Amino acid sequence: MTKKINNELDIDGNVQSDGDLNIGNNIEKQEINIQVNNGISEQQLKEVIHSEIELELKNQQILAEDKAREKLLKLSESVLPKLVKAEMIDAFSDPTIQMFYRETQKTAICSEREIDYSVLSELLVYRINNKGNFEKKASITKAVEIVDKISDDALIALTIKYCQTFSPISGNITEGLNALEEMYQNILKGFTLPENQNWIDNAEILGVIRIESLSNMLRLEDIYYKSLVGYVSKGIEKESELYQETINKLKSNNLPIDILVDHELNPNYVRLNIVNKNFIKNIMIRTMKNCANGKMIFEDTELSNKQINILEEIFESYINDKTLDKEIKDNFIRKLNAYPYISKVLKWWNSNTKPAIILNSTGRVLAHTNAKRLFDKMPDML
Repeated sequence: MTKKINNELDIDGNVQSDGDLNIGNNIEKQEINIQVNNGISEQQLKEVIHSEIELELKNQQILAEDKAREKLLKLSESVLPKLVKAEMIDAFSDPTIQMFYRETQKTAICSEREIDYSVLSELLVYRINNKGNFEKKASITKAVEIVDKISDDALIALTIKYCQTFSPISGNITEGLNALEEMYQNILKGFTLPENQNWIDNAEILGVIRIESLSNMLRLEDIYYKSLVGYVSKGIEKESELYQETINKLKSNNLPIDILVDHELNPNYVRLNIVNKNFIKNIMIRTMKNCANGKMIFEDTELSNKQINILEEIFESYINDKTLDKEIKDNFIRKLNAYPYISKVLKWWNSNTKPAIILNSTGRVLAHTNAKRLFDKMPDML
């Protein structure tokens, strides 16, 4: 179990407006000068982007050309390292990507914030990763149009709202919550959570959320309590009859006994070392083998269908027992609040549960790219 964030689990907690596309008066006459290359180098990409800058300035006929050029150069300085890191330089051989890049340039020219260049760069990478997906293409294009119009408060609020859909993958509670804390710490670094709900108007006008005025959001600890059920279920009492039966099941099916761990929130009990039932199929059994040269190597083996079924049976044997539910939940909430950034997000979230805010696909794209910009360990959006 490694300390990562995964977004396989989407949990409870839960129009378009026209963008300023016409910057200048001669868009209908703009010159099409797409660079087509098969396999281009980083230097060639720099030349392509430089030519795109000059073409965009010519097309838009902007009087403050120096200021516009400065903004476009800042965008290119943000784009290039991301494309190189993601090994996506060749993507600029595709005319559709070059045309999409021109849309990011138009927004960059209108931008008044440094962070917009980075968000636009992430959107470009996401667009490259989703060539051919028309639903995502529409959301990404819309996001590019409005990046420069969304307020700081709205952007950070959307990002925090979206991040509750990510779950840690480690079955160890401390490791899992450390991962959440790291995520929130990086996202909130240099930002203040909104002190009022004015950001909702901005997000609604831009068409990135849906408001359900008659509904409330769940409190954040309740969202995590439902999604991290492997952490907060009762477990199996040590030395009980069920415990002995469970040990026998593990042994007879070649499953390691140490997959049962002490329950951090329920003393004298054990539980499977998983976040929730969905993670059972991802468990690998590691065995140590002696090679011919005398060296020891580790080999990871996937579970058989029978082994998966056995672990699911064990999980179900204690998952529905609610006798210690309140005590475990109280311990869980205390542990959450022991983390400064998780506690800060809990307090803000729980003060803003009404009305219920649901991010649409464009809102999710904006939130994810902003999170990715701030926290590079964030997994790619699916």
